[in-house]
Formats: sequence, structure tokens, C-alpha cells
Amino acid sequence: MVEIVLDKEIGQLVPVLLDARGRTIDGSHRKQRDKGWRTERLKHIDTEEKFLRARLLANDNRRVMEAEEIGEILNGLAEIYRKQGGKPGEIAQLVADKTGYDRSTVDGYLRVEFKDKSHRESTLLGLERTAPTRKLVAAARQAQDEVNKALSRALKDPALDEDNKKMIAREVKSRLSFAKAIDTHVDIVKKANAAGEAPPEKTVVSVQGDWLVKSLESAAEAFSGCSWKAAKELSAPQIRQCRSLVVRVKDHADAWLRQLERLQEGGD
Repeated sequence: MVEIVLDKEIGQLVPVLLDARGRTIDGSHRKQRDKGWRTERLKHIDTEEKFLRARLLANDNRRVMEAEEIGEILNGLAEIYRKQGGKPGEIAQLVADKTGYDRSTVDGYLRVEFKDKSHRESTLLGLERTAPTRKLVAAARQAQDEVNKALSRALKDPALDEDNKKMIAREVKSRLSFAKAIDTHVDIVKKANAAGEAPPEKTVVSVQGDWLVKSLESAAEAFSGCSWKAAKELSAPQIRQCRSLVVRVKDHADAWLRQLERLQEGGD
């Protein structure tokens, strides 16, 4: 695989970074992969505050960090500054100054107790208003994370042959067009709003629709690859099972066709 070739030809480009106490600042995944991965101890990172800031800077500048991980670090810093005498409100600005994050971003991650009274009240009100959006974002992140984990498990599974690994990788790659569909939808809505016009009613469907088309294409290709001529190889129990599966597919296909016909006729 390419990864192995690059390891042999290029070597270990990025060391595992440790603080003065030997805690990992950056590189835990590299360390898990190879216990002998070279390390670099940064002796000047000798406090908890410096350790958290270093973790944030080293990781967030190199990869996309999970929101939960960022929030954990920022709130950890806020707790340190509170113990040092920082007051609510001042703490948020101090975290922003020490990390390079803008104040509004920091406010979005910090817990309510680290903010001044007026900001706490506006934050609580904002949380109530944005709860549905935050749930959607969290669900989308979880779904993407599950896809990434499943893909990683499949590609690393020694019991899975290369053809199937390539097929899975192609399938995941085909889903990237869904991201383009989302961008297209957002662009359409923004332009319509800027022009004072209502966006087309069906643009939202185009985003989900792109995903559905790709899914149906994959399902149709997979089903077409199952030749009915091979049915003679089935045992009696397998015949019953296959018949049940085909009936389910037929019922689902009929439901799809009825709905598509209604839509073509202008129905809902």
C-alpha cells in the first residue's frame, strides 16, 4: 500500500511531542501505531496551562479537531484562570488571548459559569433558539464519524480481500458529491436572499436527492449483479430466504414507483 511505501522512503516526518512530564501533546495515534516512533520532549511546556495550550495549537493547526475536544481544552484553561483569580467575563477574553481564538468562538465553547451575568443570560437564550440547529450539527458529525470509523475498520481488516476494500473506498468517494450538493444549495439560497427573492421550493430536496440518486444507483448495480441464472445453485432454505428478500425489494420498488408517479403528476 502507498502508506507503507511512504513510510520506507520518507520516514517519520513528525515526531510525537511530549511535555516536560512526558505527557503526549501531539501524536497519540502515531504512538499507538508504532511504539518506537521518535519523540521530542518540550521541557518548557512545564505547566498544565502550557500543556493545554500546546495541545490545542499543535492539533488544531494540523487537523480538524472534534468540537468536544476543543471544548474540553478551552474549559480546562478557563478553570485554571478562575483558580488564578480570573472573574467571569475576563476569563473568556483571557482564553481567547492565550489561544488565538476569537472571543465569539471561545464564548461558544465555554461553560456558563465562566461568563459574566449578561453574557450568561444571552447565551442561555441563544442556546434555546439554536438547539435544533446544534442537534442537527451533532447528528451530522456523529454520522460522518461513524462512516470514517467503519471505513477505517474495513480497510484495515486482514480478512477482507482487496477487491472489496476498493469497492468500499469507491462507494465512500462517490458520497463526496453530496458535499457539493450542499454547497450548491447554500449558494442558491444566499443568492436568492441577497436578491430579495424566495429560493426555489425544491432546492432542499436537491441536496438529499443527490444522496438518494447515488444510493439507488449503488443498490441497482448491486442487485443487477446478482444473476437470476445462479438461483439453481441455491439450497431449499436459501431459495425460501432469497424469495422473501426479492419480494421485499419488489414491494419497496413498487412503493418508489407509485411515489415517483405522484410527484410527476404534481402531487406530494
